[in-house]
Amino acid sequence: MSSGEFQRYLKPAIRGYAQMHIRAGDVEPKHALRRAKADYAHLLPKGLASAGHHLFTITLADGGKRIGMAWFEIKQRHGKRKAFIFDFAIDKAQRGKGLGTRAMSLIEQQAKVLGALAVDLHVFGHNTAARGLYEKCGYRYMGMQMSKDLY
Repeated sequence: MSSGEFQRYLKPAIRGYAQMHIRAGDVEPKHALRRAKADYAHLLPKGLASAGHHLFTITLADGGKRIGMAWFEIKQRHGKRKAFIFDFAIDKAQRGKGLGTRAMSLIEQQAKVLGALAVDLHVFGHNTAARGLYEKCGYRYMGMQMSKDLY
């Protein structure tokens, strides 16, 4: 990902992350944007140069058209060198064409090259499309938090 692409990515990504937390009900709406900004600032204190973090623009091979993005970190977790995917997106117009599956495979290959033995990620429960993609790619649930409103 280039510096310009990162700058174009950041603001809408933070807003989208805040909205995901609101939809999940794990943060009050009035605090969501502040929390999202703080999380991004903590994780990417030096932007693209943040140690261990890798951000990519996903493009079509036949012309370089941008169709999405991926962001993961490589570090030791629970005694194992792992990649953790913080963000992954395929543009809505490009979904349902197998491109997400192919992009996930490329992320996994890159993580291997960087020494990862496994890839972890978090997905919000209401994001059924993403859950379906990750299940199709062989990811398994490590736990699941559930909630039911009583009003």
